[in-house]
Amino acid sequence: MRKLLISVVISLLCLAWAGAAAAVSIDGTIYRDVNENARTLNYQRHDWRDEPLADVYLEMLGPDYLRVSKTNEDGDFVFFDVPDGMYLIDVQLDGDPAPVCTSHNQPRHLREAIDAGYIKMVTFGDSNSVYGSDKPYPQWVAEYLSNFAEVELTNVAVLGSQTGHWAPGGAFWGDLEPHLADADLITFTLIGNDFWDHFGTPPFTWEQLWEKIQSFPAVYEQSLANITEIVDEIRNYNPDVDIVYVVYPIFANCTLWRDLVGEEMWPLFRLVNAGIFGDIRRREAQNDELLIADIMGYFPLDLLLDEYLFDQIHPNDLGHRIYGEQVFAALGGAIVEDGEAIVGGHRLWGFAPEESPADLCLVHW
Repeated sequence: MRKLLISVVISLLCLAWAGAAAAVSIDGTIYRDVNENARTLNYQRHDWRDEPLADVYLEMLGPDYLRVSKTNEDGDFVFFDVPDGMYLIDVQLDGDPAPVCTSHNQPRHLREAIDAGYIKMVTFGDSNSVYGSDKPYPQWVAEYLSNFAEVELTNVAVLGSQTGHWAPGGAFWGDLEPHLADADLITFTLIGNDFWDHFGTPPFTWEQLWEKIQSFPAVYEQSLANITEIVDEIRNYNPDVDIVYVVYPIFANCTLWRDLVGEEMWPLFRLVNAGIFGDIRRREAQNDELLIADIMGYFPLDLLLDEYLFDQIHPNDLGHRIYGEQVFAALGGAIVEDGEAIVGGHRLWGFAPEESPADLCLVHW
């Protein structure tokens, strides 16, 4: 009997230890991005120049509760023993005006909408927002956010649309404009069709490709200017709305593009694709008014994306889910599933210094 009792006690202790070992934590770091070289949640250079932000409170919202943590002297925080579910982490960093989040993953308005119990979400842009899956990424985002408030989703994205179509006075501005004034969250994918229209459909000869590359900078600059105009006009209608720009993955990292452009041209095509999308990320990260869902930064640069793509330029079911997860993460979201933090388990927030140290800024993708 005594041996049996000892065995039971040992078994219970082992189970308790295993449960403690399997407990999920959500942690991260908040820092002053002194050299302002953060870009997104998935692309940050947290280095020796940066300064930890101590004694900053964070609130983690679950569907049925609220938990609070505070950063230590190294700027680190942790929420222990997090059960399965959806969560939103909100950094309580004081300031007037609010400090600029250089990592573009700290919404300013969403928490207010959640506290009011209702989120109006609007999506516009190109086919990456509506095509390739019966459940495109905006539906995933709305599903995740519905754990915190009622969500109304309006998706006006149009296949084949370019940046100029959504600028004020463009072909589709009238579809977007009526939804702006009372929106709480706006997400969009845009710019790919501007490039497709310029380069045309492969295969190309080297001479054709070089000719297109030489004339590309003007198209590129105009496309970025259109995005800036769109975001500025949205702000004129609604100064408080959170706007999320979704940076595409490197579509050329798939065998479909290899077959389209040929084995010889494919390595250069992948390099050019990475360079352009990396520069888009850099340029859009200069806009303090944007949150950025960095799909490019989510995947390793050399990973073939075949299993995530419907075709050469659209995500499939799994791809759209990842888009949705990364938009949710850019809003402060975390997902714990089957005892594992599959989204947002470890994260960093970079915040701009009070004065911009231009001499320390590093230019990189």
